[in-house]
Amino acid sequence: MASFTVRSLPWAGNACCRLGDTPVVFPAGRAVQHCQRMTKGVALLRQLRVFADVSEGDLQAAAHAVTSQRHRRGHTVVEQGAEADAVYGVLSGRLKVVLPGPDGTDATVAVLGPGEIFGELALLRRSTRSARVVALDDVELARLAGAAFLELVARSHALSRQLNTMLAERMLGMGGHLESVTTSPVAQRVARALLELVTPHLPRNARTATLDPSLSQQELAELAHASRQSVNECLQRWRRDGILEHDRRRVVFHDLPRLRALAEGPAPPARSHRRG
Repeated sequence: MASFTVRSLPWAGNACCRLGDTPVVFPAGRAVQHCQRMTKGVALLRQLRVFADVSEGDLQAAAHAVTSQRHRRGHTVVEQGAEADAVYGVLSGRLKVVLPGPDGTDATVAVLGPGEIFGELALLRRSTRSARVVALDDVELARLAGAAFLELVARSHALSRQLNTMLAERMLGMGGHLESVTTSPVAQRVARALLELVTPHLPRNARTATLDPSLSQQELAELAHASRQSVNECLQRWRRDGILEHDRRRVVFHDLPRLRALAEGPAPPARSHRRG
């Protein structure tokens, strides 16, 4: 976290706030408050992966436009069709990105976790919000005002590169998600949805885990593009098989390798090599 110092200046009752190596002049009575806000803003942005390579000076220039927010589970943070006035970063908790399906039901197209951002595309395109974003847990967010975000994108080549990489990865992920929905059996989709929720928080090759708090069966059904009944049947079968246990509060995974095998689906049949 950047440090700051404040010293009085001999003219006009001003004070010089030094944030890291950068001097900034404010009215004396507000210098400490401004420096504290800038320090907090930089610290919040540093928790988001897309800003990892952005210079300290560039982040300081945007820090005044950063605020933190807390929302309870179920709160709609972004409404589809709303004006885009900010970009958000996830500091803690999870959120779902929701689009209306062709039959009018909600379809969850992505789950966002700590370190990720959302809302940037509408700002970059100067358009309205393309999806609804809803808190799956109690969440803490960093909000960066839209004008400051666009100025930062224009100023920082590092941020532009990170955004291009992130958007390309999301496009590839969306393509894989749509392919899974249209071609994979329900059990495979449910297994993949569970792994998407729990894997980002695990060390590689983990064999057991706990997802706490869990999603409701309806939320899991939306993520897997399946019916609630189908999800319930999968969970009950996997419980009997010793793969996991579940209740309204959490899911305990006893055998992640078997769940990964279910998510991958059956291996393709081996080709026979017949000699003519």
